[in-house]
Amino acid sequence: MSLGMEKIDTHVHCGAYSVVLIRGTGFDDLTRMMERANIRIACVSHTDAVFHDMVAGNARLFSALERYPRLRGYIYVDPHRPEASLAEIEKYAGHPQAVGIKSRSEYHGLPFDCPEYLRILRAAERHGLAMLHHTFGIDVARQMAPVMRDLEMSFIVGHSGGLAYREVADLLADLPNAYFDLCSSIIERGKARAIADIVGPERLIFGTDMNLISPFWTIGMFESGGFSEAELRRIYWETPKRVLKIGTEPQRHRGTEE
Repeated sequence: MSLGMEKIDTHVHCGAYSVVLIRGTGFDDLTRMMERANIRIACVSHTDAVFHDMVAGNARLFSALERYPRLRGYIYVDPHRPEASLAEIEKYAGHPQAVGIKSRSEYHGLPFDCPEYLRILRAAERHGLAMLHHTFGIDVARQMAPVMRDLEMSFIVGHSGGLAYREVADLLADLPNAYFDLCSSIIERGKARAIADIVGPERLIFGTDMNLISPFWTIGMFESGGFSEAELRRIYWETPKRVLKIGTEPQRHRGTEE
């Protein structure tokens, strides 16, 4: 019905993985996949920043973005390196293709409500940035809920809790700044509709985990969810554009050359 709709993908990776063999992990490979899936804008974190070296990975991403006007970037942050994370936010928050911060508290072994994360989140809030946070399971969502309630910034609940998506949606349903992406290697029939019935279609947001997972996996969840064309347009385009404050024609960032 709506496969031809343009989309903004809010959960994308670029770069190689150390534990999964994926062919075609470069920026050009990513843009070719975007063409196939009719994804006009992709919001990216670099795997080097996520898994290896936060500063070098962020630099690799943002230095490449200016050659790819259809890409946007997440500033990866690490609660074990709060000062460096704050410096990364200051360095890139003004970049016209920066849309937010990203982190994965479970992988770092620190709770989302720890003082280090709170400092980082306050800095992101001051700069008007959103956050994409890896959210697998109810425990991390319980840590997130009081923090999200206290901040004036948007959060994309990455993976919507995995197998615990119903419990996570119930827990965060009353937080208007929580948006749910469905991407996951764990799928159940009716998952998109089940979350929409709890939080409303206006709180669903399109994110695929590309290049780790094919974007058509997530597109299929929405296309089979019984949504109207207007609801799909909101999920695929309008909500991501608003939450991440995306303009479609970024201007060149001059700061990196000064």
